[in-house]
Amino acid sequence: MQTHTRVTVQFDDEKVTTRSTHGPATFSFNKQTITFAPKLKEEDILV
Repeated sequence: MQTHTRVTVQFDDEKVTTRSTHGPATFSFNKQTITFAPKLKEEDILV
């Protein structure tokens, strides 16, 4: 699944809006901050 530009992810009262389009990603929340981690590494992408 692709993460598109200007998507808002919300956990409880915390939220974050993406600024650019990304490939597959994981969002996690530790009750203080939302963390975004791409699932693909730069070396995984063929050009």
